[in-house]
Amino acid sequence: MVKVRRNLYKRPKRKRKVKRKSSSRKLLKDWSIKVRGRDGFTCLNCGSKKYTHAHHMVSKYYIPEYTLFLDNGITLCKSCHTGPQGVHGSKKPKSSFIKLLRLIYKTGDIKKAVSLRKKIDSRP
Repeated sequence: MVKVRRNLYKRPKRKRKVKRKSSSRKLLKDWSIKVRGRDGFTCLNCGSKKYTHAHHMVSKYYIPEYTLFLDNGITLCKSCHTGPQGVHGSKKPKSSFIKLLRLIYKTGDIKKAVSLRKKIDSRP
């Protein structure tokens, strides 16, 4: 705060958050629907069909080139995605599959993500 006069303070102007363009939001929503549709709207970890999310295996913030790459996406339910034992959780992971997804997300290894996607697609 900056002192203007005696006992009066002026607050500094806050920086405004940069809003995403609506076109990129629409592209992400379309990407999410394609990924979840490809996986049958089913969590690939536990098999749940409730509250499915599309998860970027390689972070879209740190490596934005792979944001709309379909092989970078995987379908998870809410608890496997954002729960305490999920991919973005802080506790011990639910399964070895979640552990692998955490490793891919942290390292940003697109080759591991694509090979995992191929293994999943080759399952009966």
